[in-house]
Amino acid sequence: MGAKLTCLMTVGIVGTGLIGTSIGMGLVAEGVTVLGVDPNKDALQVAQRRFGISVPAEIGDLRQCEVVFVTAPPRYCAQAVIDVLNVVSGETVVTDATSVKSEIVEAVKQKIGLMPNFVPGHPMAGHEKSGPEYASQWMFRGAKWLVTPHEGCSGSAIKKLEKVIALLGANPVRCGLEEHDRAVAVVSHLPHVFAALLVKYGAQLDSKDIGGGSWRDLTRVAGVDPDLWTQILTGNKKPVADLLRLAAADLESLAQSLDEASLSEPEKNRGVESFFRDAQTAKQAFAETPTFESKPNRRAKKSN
Repeated sequence: MGAKLTCLMTVGIVGTGLIGTSIGMGLVAEGVTVLGVDPNKDALQVAQRRFGISVPAEIGDLRQCEVVFVTAPPRYCAQAVIDVLNVVSGETVVTDATSVKSEIVEAVKQKIGLMPNFVPGHPMAGHEKSGPEYASQWMFRGAKWLVTPHEGCSGSAIKKLEKVIALLGANPVRCGLEEHDRAVAVVSHLPHVFAALLVKYGAQLDSKDIGGGSWRDLTRVAGVDPDLWTQILTGNKKPVADLLRLAAADLESLAQSLDEASLSEPEKNRGVESFFRDAQTAKQAFAETPTFESKPNRRAKKSN
């Protein structure tokens, strides 16, 4: 019966890049009709060719949708959300998919107020490539999808969005806006900064083919779109800047410990060893204590 219901569902995608097309591909595979809106007609064509949308559409066509995903870049996301909210009825759930939350929600609030059917969100999935040609039907399977309601969100709108997220095989997880921004600064934004630093230093080496597994793991996301990531860091600038200052202080402390260390005099190495012992303890605690509460998506497990 669930499959029959999804066949009757119509969902809109505003922005047919990597994330938008991946959402569309996953939903089209479930029998959902997906309308795609994007000023970039080439991206629309690629998305349609890859079954990421059912048909190209205009923003007015989104009135028929039950849920609309705005997957525009951060610089354009708030205005795109506003444009959609001004077109659809209160029965259509409108969500976004950026890793910047508080600033976008505040921008929507300043322009038109926060409507009950606007439910911000952020899928914790993706990769370093961009564009619909790199989209994947399975991108969100088993991934967490952060749902970050504002105070005026409708409970039924949140539940409707979570049902569509579950169709993609993802696990919806609710958290606050500020909590989201602090968390992603740690688990996503700062790693991208460190990856960029590592490849910058690596490019200065005479031999560039000596890296092993740790190098590949730590630098995988270094080749991201510079414009997009400028928007992301700017949109979440305070949490990221605070973390960078904290990291700078920790690295300076480690550098001082190394200045005093000696390979032949282990008693002088306590500062360096303490750095890694603290990290070991933190790693264990992080693995054992989830940041947010979520229920595993049984459907996603079966799909795998």
